[in-house]
Amino acid sequence: MALAQAARVGHRIATRLDSLMVVEVFVETPMDPERQVGRIAEKVRDCVADAGICSASRLGPALPDGVILAALLRDRDPRYRCVSPERPALAGLPGHARVVTCDAVSRAQIRHRHPRLQVDLATPSWEIFAGLRHRAWDAACLPPEIFDVGSLAGLSSELIAPEEVVPAVGQGAVAILARRDDDRVRARLAEIDDPEMEVALRAERAFLAGVSDRMQGAATARAVPGGPGMELTGLLAHRDGEWLVTLGGQAAPGLEIREALRLAESCLDLAAAKTGEAVRKEALVT
Repeated sequence: MALAQAARVGHRIATRLDSLMVVEVFVETPMDPERQVGRIAEKVRDCVADAGICSASRLGPALPDGVILAALLRDRDPRYRCVSPERPALAGLPGHARVVTCDAVSRAQIRHRHPRLQVDLATPSWEIFAGLRHRAWDAACLPPEIFDVGSLAGLSSELIAPEEVVPAVGQGAVAILARRDDDRVRARLAEIDDPEMEVALRAERAFLAGVSDRMQGAATARAVPGGPGMELTGLLAHRDGEWLVTLGGQAAPGLEIREALRLAESCLDLAAAKTGEAVRKEALVT
C-alpha cells in the first residue's frame, strides 16, 4: 500500500511542479504506524530523501523531531467502503453475519449500530478480498488505502455514510514531510499544499489530543468545511460497542482548534454522565 501510494503521489507532485524530478527511495519500515513515520522522518533528516510521503492517518500525536508537515493532499475519498459478495451495505446484512474491519474504532461503531453482526479485526491486506470471495466473511468495512493491494473482481462495494461509520483522522489524505530547516523544499511543496484540508486535519488532531490523556484506545474525529467555517464531529464509543456518544460543532475561521478542544471536553463529559467513570478505561474515541 505504501509503495503504491508513494508512486501515485510522486507522479502528482512531478506533474504539478514542472521543474521537479521525483525519484523514489525505498525505506523498510516496521508495522507499527508511529514507528513507520519515525523511520521515514529519519531518512528525511539524514538527507537520504528531500521529502517523505505517508498516510495522514498514520501520523502520531506529535511529528518526529526535525521534520514538519510541508504539504497535505487529498488522495482518496475518506469514507469507508462496505465490500461484499452479495450485499454491499451493513444494514442489509442478515442477522449474525460476519463482518471484518481493519481498525478498532470502526469495529466499535459497527458493533454499536449493528449489534446483531459479528465483527472481526484483520490486518489490511489483499487476503481480506480473498476471504470475502471464499465466504470467510459476509462483508468488510474497509479504508480507502487497502484498495491499492486488493481487487474488487467478483465483489460489490458501496461507500458508507460518515453518519454510520465516522472515518479515521487523516483517512484518505497524504502527508508530505520535509526537513524543518530545508526552506527550498518547503517552498516548493507549499505550492501543492491544500490549506483548507490542513486546517481540518489540525482540528481533528486537536480533538484527539483533547481526549487522549483521559481515554485509553484509538481516536479519530471528522472536520469538513461548511459555509463560513468548519463543521466538526466528535464521537466516543465503548470498545465492544456497548455505548456511543456523538456531538457536533461549528467553528468560525481561525477558531477551529478551540472548538475541537471544546468538543472533546463536551464528549468526555457526556460519556461520563451516561456511563460513569468506567468510560475512562473502556472507551475508544472517534
